[in-house]
Order: sequence, then C-alpha cells, then structure tokens
Amino acid sequence: MGTVHQLPNAAETQIRLLENLVRNLIAEHPDPDVAARWIAMAEKTIARYPGPPSPSQPVLDLSSVSGLNGQQVVAIQALTDQWLCSYFADVRKQLMSVHHDLLTLQKKLAELQASNS
Repeated sequence: MGTVHQLPNAAETQIRLLENLVRNLIAEHPDPDVAARWIAMAEKTIARYPGPPSPSQPVLDLSSVSGLNGQQVVAIQALTDQWLCSYFADVRKQLMSVHHDLLTLQKKLAELQASNS
C-alpha cells in the first residue's frame, strides 16, 4: 500500500496486436512488390514507435508524503492510478493515429517505388 506502479503489460499486448494487424493489412495488398517494400518500412516504424514510453520513474511512493492517513493514501493512490491509466490510453490512441498516417504514407511510397522500378 502507498505506491502506484506503472506496468507495461497492456502496452506489450497492444504492440503485438498492432504488429499483427499491420502484417495482415499489408499481406492483403494485391502487388507483392509493393507489399514487400511496404512491410520493410512498416516494421521499422513499429520498432521505432512501439507504444507510449514507460515512465522513467515507474513507482510513485506515497508513503514518503507526510501528514496523510491511510485512507487518504488509498484515495490518492486510486485517483493517481485512474489518471495514469487514462493518460496512457489517450497516448496509445494518439500513437495509433500516427501509425495510421505513417502507414498510409509508406503505402504510397511503396507504390511509387514499385511503379518506378
């Protein structure tokens, strides 16, 4: 009691889902040359931007705050945990939008490269 931990398990699961979705999407492209060029770019992007960064200080120790009783610590812990989960969900949504935009651009680039080769 008295600490809030940021655990990356949900983020790791979302990264695997993103990788699978992208691979499946690209595999459906009718031109194998475009798909090969596109997947190479997409994999680099996913590796570079896999998910929201983890906090450099993953534990918030509320026991170091003096003057709080046990009930106040639990209330602050619950509010902080709720805020942290909400924040990371918002960042993941934003990152998914960025991935969408990058994948769209990468698809266009792969199509242009394939048509010029």
